[in-house]
Amino acid sequence: MQPNLPAALWLIRHGEGTGNVAREIAEDGGLDLIELAQRDVDVPLSHHGREQARSVGRWLAGLPEPQRPTVALSSPYRRAADTAAEALAGLGSAAARR
Repeated sequence: MQPNLPAALWLIRHGEGTGNVAREIAEDGGLDLIELAQRDVDVPLSHHGREQARSVGRWLAGLPEPQRPTVALSSPYRRAADTAAEALAGLGSAAARR
């Protein structure tokens, strides 16, 4: 008996976080420290990061039905979980549930 294995595995990195924006500001200003108001695990997506995640969702939704994800796993880091939620929201499937 052959196990029921997935036909494909999609690896998607999180969208741009506000930490990425803060790092760019620090680098551009020649600063030694990156100004963040929260712990790394709690850093949210930037506006651009949310759009990146929605763009991935549009791409996933454009795949033929049998190729679309049916299961999603995400890091508990906020930016990763939010990327998954945004990307999967357009699929309207069980994969969109956390």
